[in-house]
Amino acid sequence: MPTGTAALPFPSRAPYAATVPQQSLPEPEHRPWLQSLPNRLHLLTLLGAATLLAPTHFLLSAQTPKPTPSSSLADFHPEQLPTPSAWSRSLSTKTELGYRSNIGLSPFSEDKSAFATGGFELLLLRLPNDSNPTEVSLYLSAEHRHYFSSEITDAEQSIIASSSLRYPISNRFSVGANLLYLFQDLVLDASNNDLEQGSVKAQAHILALKPFLRYQLTPLATLDFGPSVARHNFIAPLDDYWEYGTFGSLKLKTSQASEVFLNLESKQRPYDHRFPADPSGFPIESESLTFEQHEASIGLAQRFGPSQALRWTSKFGGLHSTDGSGGYYDYARYKINSSLHAKLHALTLDLDVYTAYTDYSIQPASTTDPSTRTRIEFNVSLKPSLQITQRLKWYTLLEWERAWSNSPTDPYTAATFAMGFEIDVF
Repeated sequence: MPTGTAALPFPSRAPYAATVPQQSLPEPEHRPWLQSLPNRLHLLTLLGAATLLAPTHFLLSAQTPKPTPSSSLADFHPEQLPTPSAWSRSLSTKTELGYRSNIGLSPFSEDKSAFATGGFELLLLRLPNDSNPTEVSLYLSAEHRHYFSSEITDAEQSIIASSSLRYPISNRFSVGANLLYLFQDLVLDASNNDLEQGSVKAQAHILALKPFLRYQLTPLATLDFGPSVARHNFIAPLDDYWEYGTFGSLKLKTSQASEVFLNLESKQRPYDHRFPADPSGFPIESESLTFEQHEASIGLAQRFGPSQALRWTSKFGGLHSTDGSGGYYDYARYKINSSLHAKLHALTLDLDVYTAYTDYSIQPASTTDPSTRTRIEFNVSLKPSLQITQRLKWYTLLEWERAWSNSPTDPYTAATFAMGFEIDVF
């Protein structure tokens, strides 16, 4: 899934990520109303391939209107000119071929396969103007990846649909809301939230709403705050849960080319059917499991150069999670995420690096190792691309994932290599 399109609360492969010994993964529970959606996504690969076969003149030249005979200035009436649309739009498609190692994220044996991917991204944006101050953005992306020889899964799919609306109610105050729907049918690393599951092939449907009030502190500083609510539905063996809480976000523009941002969030996560555990790991069946989580992060975005062709963003954050009962699932996580975007003429380079350290308060590393469980995750993604024509771009994708842990079922290494084309339809 693409990174850098929009700031989303859910990463492409997790909030769930680690591993169990390589074995046959649990079969998803049969729910026709959930399983009908991924079947339609097989068309995405065909969509990307068909786009590459579009007429050559569409890719190699921009259509220009034919000149019309000159006319007298007396015939020119400005009121007859078409009114510019308040909406801007963009649509791009992609097709790629590649190879992925360790599809099941296993520490013991690796399932490898070549794959083909097809997908698209659609963005609609309405900026405020004098007649209507409402700001609206709509985003939709979908991706289907087919594996040719995997023993774990023959395909993975994802859909992201998000919308954002903001309306000013005074010179300093505005109200708005962010709505997100996320569908994933992937091999997920669920051990961060559910130690008993490890790596599973699962489907997730996530719907999240964040209404907010924005206050313009100064011309260079804004403050957003409000409630949040989300519902996470999974195909078994993962348990469904709610998430609700409050959040605050401060953004400060320190210069024309840089800004600093601070995010705070507090939320609760009650599970539908999971039980907490006592310090020895035995379930407390008389209680329901509810995580209480507090998260803070600080970041910096910086642009360089006269044309600002070099952009760098970095964020450091910490999360403290408690299970509200025996403490067996309590942990603290510290993470750093940095991205770099560089453009030189027709060449573009995107680099993303993510690392996280997780320390569990009580949970032992294993039955034979009483020391508390720790885990380090490191992901790096490199994507060089070349603009061939105004609408056609060729790219190469390199990804490497690694997890270290004193728990024998946590470590894994996975790598992805892909080459493909992106086409800007409009």
